[in-house]
Amino acid sequence: MRLRAIATDVDHTLTDERHLLDLDAVRVIRLLEATGLPVILASGRDLTSLGTLGVYVGTCGLVVAEDGGIVGNLRPESFGVRPLADPSRVHEALAALKGAFGGRVQVVPIPARVVSLVLLRTIDRDEANAFLEAEGLRARVLDSGLAYELADADVDKGRGLAEAVSTLGLAPAEVAAIGDNHNDVEMFRTAGWSAAVANAPDEVKDEAGYVCAACHGQGFIEAVRRAIELYRPDLARLPWPVAPPADAEAAGG
Repeated sequence: MRLRAIATDVDHTLTDERHLLDLDAVRVIRLLEATGLPVILASGRDLTSLGTLGVYVGTCGLVVAEDGGIVGNLRPESFGVRPLADPSRVHEALAALKGAFGGRVQVVPIPARVVSLVLLRTIDRDEANAFLEAEGLRARVLDSGLAYELADADVDKGRGLAEAVSTLGLAPAEVAAIGDNHNDVEMFRTAGWSAAVANAPDEVKDEAGYVCAACHGQGFIEAVRRAIELYRPDLARLPWPVAPPADAEAAGG
């Protein structure tokens, strides 16, 4: 594998449980960008929030938003937006869910959402998805770890990542993906190498090529170190802002 980019989730991967960014992780992102390794943010959050975060944190600006539903870059010099999902599927599914479950289906009004909707956790997700499948509707309710999202069933972070890296002239196999939740699994499967931070559920860790000893932002740093150690030894002497954890363990190469 030739490591040419890093893709990372944000909430609980670059942040703690209170959604505060790990400042060491931000320093590492800027260090990676300075060495020519672009960092792509991939999240369930909307394009405006995620793209703005990327600009201020110091990434290349490329993001996979709404869990793969839309890819974009809000940097003025690289501006571009490409929806991958069909929002009509989402609105058709919403109408059907409201007809079947009534007031249990409640939408969180977020104007910046483009191709998906955020739902309150007032509906059983498995029951809702079984209903959508039975009705032949190409939408699904997924759990981003922050909220339920009603999304096009044909998009995910893996598809979004593949589209995003193609704009850089890269292949998914040249990317290391880092995350913490179930909606990161497709990204893990698409990338050339993957890592789950220590706060990830066990079933997510089982899908990763490496399991970090550290949680949240410190886990992100550990994962980046491991990817560079394996695939970019020429960058091994980077001036890291923190020392590696003494008890870091790999769950496979």
